[in-house]
Amino acid sequence: MRMLLAAAPVTALPPHRIGWESYAGGDDTVSFDDIAVATARVGC
Repeated sequence: MRMLLAAAPVTALPPHRIGWESYAGGDDTVSFDDIAVATARVGC
């Protein structure tokens, strides 16, 4: 993942896509429950 820092405040975020491909058998479920957008690095 690459982080880009803007010189001016960001007023809109570009679309983000997360992809999934299944090569065998049944369906799977993927969930993302913590996504953060901040002006500084977010600690874990």
